[in-house]
Amino acid sequence: MKKVLIVSHVSGFLPQFEMENVKILQGLGYEVHYAANFKNPQYGNDNSRLKNSDVLCHQIDFARSPFRVIQNMKAYKQMRRLLNEEKYSILHCHTPVGGAIARLASTKCKNKEMKVIYTVHGFHFFHGSPLRNWLIYYPIERILARLTDILITINDEDYKLACGFKLKRHGEVKKINGVGIEVDKFKDIFEQRYLSRDFGSDKKITFLSVGELNSNKNHRLVIEALHKSTFEKALYIICGEGSEKQNLKKLVKKYNLERQVRLIGYKKDVKSVLRQADVFIMPSFREGLSVALQEAMATGLPIIATDIRGNNELIDEGKGGWLIPSNDVETMAERMIQIENADIYSMGKYNFNKIQNYDKKMVALAMRDIYCNMLQEDLC
Repeated sequence: MKKVLIVSHVSGFLPQFEMENVKILQGLGYEVHYAANFKNPQYGNDNSRLKNSDVLCHQIDFARSPFRVIQNMKAYKQMRRLLNEEKYSILHCHTPVGGAIARLASTKCKNKEMKVIYTVHGFHFFHGSPLRNWLIYYPIERILARLTDILITINDEDYKLACGFKLKRHGEVKKINGVGIEVDKFKDIFEQRYLSRDFGSDKKITFLSVGELNSNKNHRLVIEALHKSTFEKALYIICGEGSEKQNLKKLVKKYNLERQVRLIGYKKDVKSVLRQADVFIMPSFREGLSVALQEAMATGLPIIATDIRGNNELIDEGKGGWLIPSNDVETMAERMIQIENADIYSMGKYNFNKIQNYDKKMVALAMRDIYCNMLQEDLC
């Protein structure tokens, strides 16, 4: 049977973001395999979402950090062995570590007809990133691009950078609108959101962030802003798990903000969380094209986001919300207070209309074309 291998270094990536691609490939008659570190699940606490998906899983001991050389050398050997044991038509790589190791291993693959795709979910080098990111990651990605047949980007900045890379012979750089979201899934929240919305004198204004609790997601910025503003009407909900959880709890306690900041953990049903929110905050230092932000837009929420790649492609300043510098506590505090008197309905409606172009169905059509052209499938 014809086979395709999807690779990411953490196991939760495929069920969280790539099931639509799995359906496309299975619909074309391909057996889908998935290589990841199943000992390190993300976007949930286990790997149960892969049950009944007909995806064949392979354990590869990827480290999350590229600097854990010994573990990643082991993963490279495992990856090389897998590629030579199975005859894949396509190797589709995701995530920096998984993408790098899989592409390097592909050079030792006996099957020279296998095509290699790498989807970039946000280069580590970008406008405003530290110089060390450019010195380390930029040359690495340029080299790895030479091992790639199709390099897929999900935002304009990455696309322009990737167009300057040299790929394999006849290789191409493509841009799609992220991984896509189910816009219709959130339509009912948009329609109901403003029927009884009233920021009266006693009503709390609920700000929401959804994402992994790590230093890049920068939730600290919002907590610092709440402390600085003494905006007592604000309630900040953080949905997610991660390595920064205890540090964020300590910061909340330090500022006596226990009544205003709630860390509610990871939630499978993000729709129910979005339904409670009045405003969505995306305070990250780095994003590719955030799914959480897109889903918030689909529910008609106004947005306060950092002015970074991806965010500034989705949010139009003053129309769907505001963009602020990643370290600007004072401006974050000002925008949070300002929302009380803002036209949140117009902002939310603007975001809802804009996000229609990022619907999963449209992204699926683009990905189907990429797969079909690469596989040269007549049935496409």
